[in-house]
Amino acid sequence: MTTASEPEQPPQQNGHSESRDPRTQLELTIDNLLTKIWEIMVQLNDYNPENKWALSHTLSDLADRFDEIHKLQEKIKHIEVPLEVIEYIDEGRNPDKFMVDYVEEVIKENESVNIKNEAIQVISILIYKKHFNSFNDFLDSIDINSFQLLMNCQNFSELLLDQLQESFPEQTDCYKQYQLSKSKTTNGH
Repeated sequence: MTTASEPEQPPQQNGHSESRDPRTQLELTIDNLLTKIWEIMVQLNDYNPENKWALSHTLSDLADRFDEIHKLQEKIKHIEVPLEVIEYIDEGRNPDKFMVDYVEEVIKENESVNIKNEAIQVISILIYKKHFNSFNDFLDSIDINSFQLLMNCQNFSELLLDQLQESFPEQTDCYKQYQLSKSKTTNGH
């Protein structure tokens, strides 16, 4: 640590901080600022009018640090700190503990969402199986010859398409559009 008689070089003048990123420079400048504030407190506690030049020099260095912070702040993009974190710190608690608690909460929420997704997948499979089994039961209940006669009947095709529309609306709409475009291309040639 420097004393009032040894002026400290600002981070930008020592040649090493020029290559650092703005955040690192800002951290160093804030550290230097806090050191200067501590030095001023010591000098004011032991104030002697004969050494007012040392206090004046330290105050000048303090102003330089504030100027450096102002310049560095323009280089750093705005960082939003959630109000909860600020309140957490104001209450004297460790922000790292806040982060640990937050990560644990996110993990629990993620597990909950994963369970819900798995439940939706299971329900989807069960619904698919039910419709598939119902269709198979329908096919088993009629003999092949009757089924072929029914398939050739225009009304049956429309009835079957209506039943499928209720169960699978998106797929049926796609099928209808396909059939419509197919009939346009065969009729157009």
